Amino acid sequence: MNEDNMNLQSILNLDDETNLINSFAHYLKNNLTDSISSGVNLKLDEAVWESTKFNKLSQDDEQLLHKVTQGLLANASDEKVFSLKDFFGQTANDALNLWQDLLQSMQWQVLTPVAVTRSATDEALCLGTFSQTIANVGNVELNLNFYNKTNSLKLLVQATNKDGDALPNARVMLNKDFQEMVFVGQTNEDGIVLEPSIPLTSGIYQIDFLINDTALSTPFFKI
Repeated sequence: MNEDNMNLQSILNLDDETNLINSFAHYLKNNLTDSISSGVNLKLDEAVWESTKFNKLSQDDEQLLHKVTQGLLANASDEKVFSLKDFFGQTANDALNLWQDLLQSMQWQVLTPVAVTRSATDEALCLGTFSQTIANVGNVELNLNFYNKTNSLKLLVQATNKDGDALPNARVMLNKDFQEMVFVGQTNEDGIVLEPSIPLTSGIYQIDFLINDTALSTPFFKI
């Protein structure tokens, strides 16, 4: 871990909310430049999310957060964002091809395919099960289900170490529009995170993982 990330991690380890906020504000004052590129250092992004979820931002803080997130927003072009709703209709084939291309481009391996099921009460889109191996760390396996009528997401994560054993305390974050943390969880002693129903509203989403100081992300998706 480089010195910047060590400093950020020490801030994230603070238990007191006021100390965390003040320490991160001091870090930004001394380190934030006009040329900073967000999305490159997920440890910085995590610190932003942690420090801003506790209280209302001042005008100066809003400007800092805007600077930190604009790089991410610029990267989320229409060509790189998968629309969940496109699977329910005539665009289903195009949506499937785009989702598979995005997973492949980010080195995710598809284990089970996409499927749509319908019942009297809802339409369910299973985005499949896909995994990625992190060298010298382990493996992350992710299963996602989107429910069309309720606009909710079911998330199941299984993390294992390089020996195939359960990996606890891996961090899982679902963020919206790169500023709002919709869900934050950690794998349990069995290496699992299960959240059966996460409400989604209109916006761009991405799931991020922090595992032993290694960052991993899914493709962007939206509703």
